[in-house]
Amino acid sequence: SFLSGWVSIELCALCCALELSLSGAIPLRVGLPAMTGYHAILGVAEGILTSSVLVFLSHTRPDLIRRGAGSRLPVADWVAVVALVAVPCAILVLAGSSNLPDPLQRLLASADPVYGRQGESEPFLSPPYFLGRLMRGKRSKL
Repeated sequence: SFLSGWVSIELCALCCALELSLSGAIPLRVGLPAMTGYHAILGVAEGILTSSVLVFLSHTRPDLIRRGAGSRLPVADWVAVVALVAVPCAILVLAGSSNLPDPLQRLLASADPVYGRQGESEPFLSPPYFLGRLMRGKRSKL
């Protein structure tokens, strides 16, 4: 369970670095180590959290982990699961986030913006991304 939590974070960071590279926002040689290195540390916390939750559930509610074929969760359990996911998401949306840049924002701010290479006169709030390498010479704006 620890490994699944860690790997999930690393795969997300890897995919983000690949997408940024394919869009031309930052080179892969810059984005890959920046994203995967930082998220390797975060992945340890995710792995510990995942393992802790599974150990806790196996001690308190083993029926949730070892279920027989064909058995289903009651509706009240589904409501609790949805609430446990929705409430933290709502808190994050309503409370907002920190004004400090996260590693991805810091990385993108340090790279040459895409709009500067495309000759745009006004910077966008978010730079436009292109599938330039995928379209073989055609600049396809997303």
